[in-house]
Amino acid sequence: MPTSLVKNIVRVYLGVLARTRVLRSQSYVVVVSGINGKTTTKRAIYDALKDRNCNVFMSEMNYNTDIGLPLTILGLTPPPRKAGEWAIALCKAAMSSLFGKKLPEFLVVEFGIADKGDMNKLLTVVKPNITVVTNTHYSDFNPNTTLDELAHELSVLAAATSTRGLVVLGGDNAYVDALRSATKARTVTFGFEKNNDIVISKTDETVDGTTILINNKEYTVASSGNNHFYAFTAAQLVSDFIFKKIKE
Repeated sequence: MPTSLVKNIVRVYLGVLARTRVLRSQSYVVVVSGINGKTTTKRAIYDALKDRNCNVFMSEMNYNTDIGLPLTILGLTPPPRKAGEWAIALCKAAMSSLFGKKLPEFLVVEFGIADKGDMNKLLTVVKPNITVVTNTHYSDFNPNTTLDELAHELSVLAAATSTRGLVVLGGDNAYVDALRSATKARTVTFGFEKNNDIVISKTDETVDGTTILINNKEYTVASSGNNHFYAFTAAQLVSDFIFKKIKE
């Protein structure tokens, strides 16, 4: 049997099992995607929800492909290397999906995209209640795919977000309006540029970290660098939205 066919069968099988586990758990799903900054933002959202005493699952490291994501949801990371190990792992996957412990109330996962069609494959595994798009800047990690094509993939994710949910968009790029128009969910943009809904500004360096203002409210971020400021801001927006929904 051709290797590509075997891989596709395994991908579909794992995707179905992972989706079944998520649905059985009735988890509230937060998906983080974008060209870069995904893992940092995912961790920041996880930390923000844990700080509010939420029961949260976070996908491991950068297991963000249509095979890696199901593996982490099913608790099968790191992945097997030998054929015999894969057979055992696939049996364990079925048990985890159908009879295993339910996932936590909140699920924070990462979607990685490299080629056209990747997003639709990932969306067969989980559908987002909240989507965070970090950015759509140029990256050389896949020179065979244009930025326009990657931005289209991100618009597919925005469109798939629950209409009762939220789409959080890194706004300091040229594609933000296209992404915003792709969804029927509520949207909010953030970044350093003044035309964003949520504006970030850096104020001071202290021994505890960097003090930033988010819409004139002061926060201290332990790590320096704009990527951490973006991630921190996205995490605050997600956690605030979730807790507002809980109180309603």
